[in-house]
Amino acid sequence: MDQVVDIPNNINLKEMFDKQDVIFESEDYQNYLKYLSLFFEKRKYDSVYKDDDIILLNKNRSKNDYIVKPSKFINIFNYEIDSVQEMQEILYRFSQMIENRENLTDEDREEFEILKNRYINLKKHNDEINEIQRSFQEKMQKLYDLKLKKLVDLTLYIQQREEAYSNIYSRITLDKKNRIAKEIKQNGNSMLNGAQIKQLAKDFDLSNDDVENWCKWILASIAYIKEEKEILEIENNILEEKSNYEMECRNLCYSPPVVTKMSKAK
Repeated sequence: MDQVVDIPNNINLKEMFDKQDVIFESEDYQNYLKYLSLFFEKRKYDSVYKDDDIILLNKNRSKNDYIVKPSKFINIFNYEIDSVQEMQEILYRFSQMIENRENLTDEDREEFEILKNRYINLKKHNDEINEIQRSFQEKMQKLYDLKLKKLVDLTLYIQQREEAYSNIYSRITLDKKNRIAKEIKQNGNSMLNGAQIKQLAKDFDLSNDDVENWCKWILASIAYIKEEKEILEIENNILEEKSNYEMECRNLCYSPPVVTKMSKAK
């Protein structure tokens, strides 16, 4: 059977997922990028490969050489699919062994132990991926719930605005609306008191009720615009979170790079 990426058992994918920003912003990673660029430049260093490592040999033999252990990445979407398939194949092989348990050889028993450990490792990392997905879904659900609450509030403000407008008998000019809005703003974006309403009614030659309803209409409009803006911000946040999640899942660094200075032979 074909094996998926062999991730060491001591690596926790959920923990690695949560600290991706820390890895890429770390001094160690920046140092790795610096020496990786030297590998491609080939001006100061010759390079050779040893296993998965890059050996940078300084052309000036009096200066240091370096071992660069590159970072390792996986696509956890693919890993989950492939590892589940491999686990099913392992279980199928187990069933064959159980059916033929009377004739098991030492080689079969050795294979069983290898497959058992492999299964445990795959299951562990799959559980960690499930935790990553669950954490993301919880985060998204909070955003969806917040958006729903804002939409309910938005509907309420529409109703308040329509109700206030239906009780208005005298229309006013834009200048007068701006005057009311200015006083509302100076009042901390809250309803004007009786004396303020009475003064505006006198200045505009309107009834107190009309001025009060114009105040209610403007307050509902202000709240509506504010809520609409916040909903847009939440929607943008949802899109950004989804995009970042997709990118990190497809390019999860599970083994950060290491740059080691080689000691010079004396």
